[in-house]
Amino acid sequence: MRLHRWFGPLCGALAVVASTNSVSAQQPPLPGSGSAYADPSGAFYQMPGPGSYPNNFQPWPAVSPYQMDYGRTVNEGGLWNYDNQSQIGMGSHWKFRTDYHHVAVKQASGYIGHTQAPTYKQQIRNTLTNQQQGGGGGGANANQLQTLLDRFEGTNNYGNGFNWFDPVIGGDTERPKLNGVKFSLDNLSSDGTGLEIYTHFASDKDAEFDSRVEDVHPSRGKFPQIVEAETLLQLINARAPQLLLNNNNGGSGYNLLTGIDLTQVPGPVGPAGQPTLYQDLSEALQANFLNLRGIPLDDGTLVTLPGGATIGGASAVYDLDFRIKFAVEQYGAGLRWQMMPLVKNNWIRVNPNAGLRFTSLEESFSFYGRHSGWSYGSLAAGGGGGGNNQNNNPEILFHSLPNFFDDNGDGIFDNAGLIEDQTTGQGGGGGNQAGTASFTPPTNAIYPITSVLRSRVNSYLAGPELGLSYEIGGDSLKIGGRSTFALLANHERMQLQGDNIFVTTRESNLIQPTAADPRPNDFSDSNSTTHVSPLFEQNFYVEGPFLRYIPVVRRANIFRNASVNVGYTLTFIGEVTRPDENIHWQGNPAAGLFPSILKNDRSTWKSDMLNIGITWKW
Repeated sequence: MRLHRWFGPLCGALAVVASTNSVSAQQPPLPGSGSAYADPSGAFYQMPGPGSYPNNFQPWPAVSPYQMDYGRTVNEGGLWNYDNQSQIGMGSHWKFRTDYHHVAVKQASGYIGHTQAPTYKQQIRNTLTNQQQGGGGGGANANQLQTLLDRFEGTNNYGNGFNWFDPVIGGDTERPKLNGVKFSLDNLSSDGTGLEIYTHFASDKDAEFDSRVEDVHPSRGKFPQIVEAETLLQLINARAPQLLLNNNNGGSGYNLLTGIDLTQVPGPVGPAGQPTLYQDLSEALQANFLNLRGIPLDDGTLVTLPGGATIGGASAVYDLDFRIKFAVEQYGAGLRWQMMPLVKNNWIRVNPNAGLRFTSLEESFSFYGRHSGWSYGSLAAGGGGGGNNQNNNPEILFHSLPNFFDDNGDGIFDNAGLIEDQTTGQGGGGGNQAGTASFTPPTNAIYPITSVLRSRVNSYLAGPELGLSYEIGGDSLKIGGRSTFALLANHERMQLQGDNIFVTTRESNLIQPTAADPRPNDFSDSNSTTHVSPLFEQNFYVEGPFLRYIPVVRRANIFRNASVNVGYTLTFIGEVTRPDENIHWQGNPAAGLFPSILKNDRSTWKSDMLNIGITWKW
């Protein structure tokens, strides 16, 4: 059989010729568009352009979906391993966490009063040293008066001193303690990156300072209605020359106008520790006028001298009630992106993160005080007029040293209206050296008067944050933390309102109410500002599947694979206006002076938070 060998060379020659020509699998893309192709009729159809694909799925020369998006070379146990992962097949998981948190907020440390105005002790020092014999219902000499004030102030080796209508600061309240919840949802990829979304809310019960509890013996001030009843009787009778609510109505002590029977009202504590009954109204007043606190005010007379010293001003004092309260509410939300880890191995992970946060702080400060309008005092034995009214100095309200001791043995601890303590020499009580108390009722029906003030600041903070999170451990136990720094735009709204803020011993400072204007001494003020507040937050936590070790709880499917998280967070926010620190304490309504808002008076807001929560992963 004859074979022809021409077929092979022919095919090779045709292949060489064909290789010199170019061919295209599809029509080249039209200008400014994606790819195109033609159907059998010859019509062109436009394909999606590059912008129609996800960034990670762009065709060449962009990143291919089959290219490794995550890769690293790491030494693990002495062996060098290359770890990589592409977008296709990269795993992720969800995590939901709910927390209960308990937050303690640092009290605002504002001085309740004008910092340049005198305290009550400073105000009356000159008055006391100039008091002449017989003033105030007693025959005291200048040495007695100086010694008395020294003991109250703690000067001339008299120890720490005692309260005599002293001012308070915001820090005298307890720390506001908030209780709240936080919810967060995370989506994390296997490379450690992911997004967290969270929200939280917390509020507190009012933190209160009550001078009746903190500053006086618990047996005193139980029946302030006795003071109110006698004040009413004195005003009706145009300041009768004697106390009217005595036990002389048919022998029963029952007064038809007030309904108070002094013979049935528990009075001083007897020798056996049981309450006895008030013997007369003078004794009842001694037990129910209280040495509480005062508020230094600029009453229009405060002047700063060229050398920096100040003169003028006075203190408003309160002898029936004095309370301040501080309240806080906090809520917010945010999102946080966790970036590629800086360090990652089987036990340690360190990730930078960035995000946005919004936080709202709503804080309020309130003051409530009541003053009787009475003046009272006696310094030495033999002075005073028994239970009769005396023309006492209205600026001076005499109280025994509040040492919680019954120095004169009359059953009343720290009497008002007389000095039961020894006023010569140092040491304890003076054994009934005080004489008798004298009382002068007010002449104005506004007394007893109530003073109120409420300051509120709402701070709305929002802005970017940067941080670093770190974690040690595995699925059985994790110990970690996060350090965060943020610069937040802070928009603050401030409101102030109140009534009857004035020097309470000077009724001439008040505008008298009328039928047309029953509250002529009330006031209000408001202001808003926007500025930048820095934030620093430090968090530490421990997390693990501890519920699986509790016999009964682990049987519930919802808790079987859940983790418990316990943590502590410390937060500082700078340049925050606190509601007791932004008040200009001035008060003389008759002269047109009312408290107002101080602008740009800010400090650092601090909180400590403990949290416990449960985390679910899927």
